Amino acid sequence: MPKFQPGQSGNPAGRKRGQSNRLTEQARQMLKEATPAVLEATISAAKAGDVQAQRLILGLTLPRRIREPIALPALNTLAGVAQSLEVLVRSAAAGELEADEARTLAAVAEAAGARLDAERQATELFDAILAEVTAESPETTRRITARLAALWDVGPASGL
Repeated sequence: MPKFQPGQSGNPAGRKRGQSNRLTEQARQMLKEATPAVLEATISAAKAGDVQAQRLILGLTLPRRIREPIALPALNTLAGVAQSLEVLVRSAAAGELEADEARTLAAVAEAAGARLDAERQATELFDAILAEVTAESPETTRRITARLAALWDVGPASGL
């Protein structure tokens, strides 16, 4: 027999659901009391030329810049991946994209390129093996081709 029944607390006399921790409540109260003084000090520092204070205040009060969408070529070919990377570099250089946004999008494009390159290499290897086997026996070729096509779900567009 299990020690605790499902749906029953292991400590019925413990803290009730939704009740905050005592230390959390103390920290909230301290922050509530200190917030006006912290804001006043930060604003004074910003007025006095403190660049970090200025960035903090402006970053919290100004809306994020709204940009026009950037059209990227499709990532379904290696040429499309290369063109997308070029567009990202130009957009970042022109200030249309933040550097971290460009890095994130470039990582997606590079991952797509790596996938496409791996598919290309696998296709070349498959074609080389198929050519070698074809030279040996047409019946073996037919069996291997059928099994690989079923595994890879290869259609007639593959040239098999």
